[in-house]
Amino acid sequence: MLKVFWDKKVAVKSETDLFLRKLTNVLAVNENLSCRKENVINELNIKIYDDLVSMGILVESSITKQTITYSHNILLDYGISRYLIPENPRDIITFLRQNPKMPFLFRQSFIYFY
Repeated sequence: MLKVFWDKKVAVKSETDLFLRKLTNVLAVNENLSCRKENVINELNIKIYDDLVSMGILVESSITKQTITYSHNILLDYGISRYLIPENPRDIITFLRQNPKMPFLFRQSFIYFY
């Protein structure tokens, strides 16, 4: 169900897909649920960001509106399963060796993947 929603409503354009891939990677690498805007937003993708906020996919998550996050943890979990977890079993083993905390921090992402 999430895949259909994502494909039909969220990541319809390649630019949006790339933006979400970058955001998801930053969140996972930093082991955090939010990140500073300047880590992912620039003058080239600000429109994509604004569209995702207006759709309710992303939200500004601090009082000063300097950090962003997915509006719901399910969206982050799905993003990680879609963008970060490799499809090839050998690549998954390599990925887990390089990111041993990932299955514990983002357990639900692995459940979505499988």
